[in-house]
Amino acid sequence: MIKVVFGHSDDTVTNISVTGHAGFGRHGTDIVCAAVSASVLMTANAISSLELDDTVQLDLKEGVFKLKVQKANRITQGLLKTLVDAITQMQQTYPKHITIRKED
Repeated sequence: MIKVVFGHSDDTVTNISVTGHAGFGRHGTDIVCAAVSASVLMTANAISSLELDDTVQLDLKEGVFKLKVQKANRITQGLLKTLVDAITQMQQTYPKHITIRKED
């Protein structure tokens, strides 16, 4: 199961943690894991491409994505809220394979 934690304060995303594997299919054919991984990697790559690396602290390795906002700004928040929306929609479609917890 993929476990996702979204931290927020008011309308600002403060941290995101994504860990685990979906278990939807065999390794290499798991579409749920692939979708979540692609969304996470696209967000991390966009932050880097837009030279916003100093706005977040990022830990990215096999089966683990942890991001903590260091300096909130409109662009970083837009990217993170898009990631939250994407994973939330995936969780609604695959509730047995993704759990989401929101923290204040």
